[in-house]
Amino acid sequence: MRDFLKLRQVLAATAGVLCASGVAFGSGFEPEYADNGAKALGRGGAFVAKADDPSAIYYNPAGLSKQEGVGIEVGVHLLDLNYKFQPADDKIAAGRETRSFESMEQKEGWQAIPMVFAHFDFDALKDWDFGAGIYGPATVPHRRYSNQFKVKSVMRGESDVTDSIRGDQQRSLVPNGMIVDEDVLLMFPTLSVAYRILPELSVGVSLQAAMFTGDMSIAIGGAVPGVVSLDVSDWFTPTAVIGVAYEPLPSVQLGLSLRPPFELDAQGSAKITRFYGNTPTGREYGENEQIPLGPWELNDDLVLYDANGKKDDGVHMKLHDPLMLRAGVRYVNFRADGSERFDIEFDYMWEMQEMHDSIEVSFDAKTTQVPADEGDGYIEVDLPRMNDKRNYRNTHSFRLGGDWNVIPQLLTLRLGGNYETSQSPEENTHLDFISNDRWGVAAGVGVHLGMFELNFAYSYAGLIERDVTDSDVRLVDITSERDKYDGNGVRQTGWKVNGNGQFEGSLHVFALSLGMYL
Repeated sequence: MRDFLKLRQVLAATAGVLCASGVAFGSGFEPEYADNGAKALGRGGAFVAKADDPSAIYYNPAGLSKQEGVGIEVGVHLLDLNYKFQPADDKIAAGRETRSFESMEQKEGWQAIPMVFAHFDFDALKDWDFGAGIYGPATVPHRRYSNQFKVKSVMRGESDVTDSIRGDQQRSLVPNGMIVDEDVLLMFPTLSVAYRILPELSVGVSLQAAMFTGDMSIAIGGAVPGVVSLDVSDWFTPTAVIGVAYEPLPSVQLGLSLRPPFELDAQGSAKITRFYGNTPTGREYGENEQIPLGPWELNDDLVLYDANGKKDDGVHMKLHDPLMLRAGVRYVNFRADGSERFDIEFDYMWEMQEMHDSIEVSFDAKTTQVPADEGDGYIEVDLPRMNDKRNYRNTHSFRLGGDWNVIPQLLTLRLGGNYETSQSPEENTHLDFISNDRWGVAAGVGVHLGMFELNFAYSYAGLIERDVTDSDVRLVDITSERDKYDGNGVRQTGWKVNGNGQFEGSLHVFALSLGMYL
């Protein structure tokens, strides 16, 4: 009877988890900011050894063995992402003129990321614990940038010749070839189990499905300046988190977890829209009306054709999520009554990012028709693969944090900090995910009220400023391959560089969670 009542509680918890799947979970490509849950966030992400709440299904599923009864945690992160890119000056008119540009900033404001975790056990299975949940990487799901760099001025020597480029597409239109906008959803429905092998040793596994869908756009240049828009999804890619928890001493706890790498093969449709070919707003101007420098408007969609000449807008995009390894050691200081006074934990996190050398985009179509250079009519051109070079490198993250139980069973204070190395070489720095070295600080508070626990946390992440002078981020030209080779097999890169400039950014995160423990 007791297990039957507990089973009803389990079903209620599971229903809550499933209902949450209708909420707009969201994130960018994983990983960017890897901390979920208000309790862990307030500790700077140092949680793999502690892992004593239902979010253990994410950090270390072996931590489920530290919990009893039924626990349900509902949380939300509020994020404010501030990315800024100041494009470097460039040369036009055979190097005789210098263009300077206004800075570009992420246009979306505060965004909410919900998550749900649950734990339960059964009296008849005293060495087994179970968990369920659904969550996404703790980063923003929506990003917005202008689809073109806005020209600020043009100088020829000491003379300002800005007015001479008005209405001239080749001189005043500079597409933003890194990102235009992005609406991305990546979530992990999860079922977990943990088994206590010995009183001091437990193992656990979380079985997951990575579910991805995204609408993304990138501005392109070359012979056909415009915007490529992708609507793609991959609704089932299996993955898992494997964890171990070990307590060699009551005051020393160790944790280890591993998530293997996986590849998303997202499929969907593509659209290519050209920028208008006359004036920035697509209309005629009066004699006394000044033509603006931009922005240039989008005009008509190109038609994509398969090898048989039939329309085909299909597209494939492959994304790689890295192997993630977490290891932590925790020291606990106890009061005379056996309750925890405070703890401090140090975690190390390694991500095998080097497997992600590019974002691979391939059209099902073979050709499209583009306007002829002279006169009316169209010419047919082949569509290449759009491999967006990333050349990621492995990252290392260090996290230090802990709890101080100021008033036992009532009030807990938290503090933490972290540092993570960059996944992008300087020459592959992109505006979408600026992966400079970054540092972070965090603080939190927990309030315990009977069966309820309320946790609040704040974290700030700052990116180390990066000034890129030798970028290999290039403006896509859909009419030519990025990498061409001469007769001797030497690569001759044809796409224009557009990633030089200064990258900086920061992230503010407020996290709130409500736990109910029965």
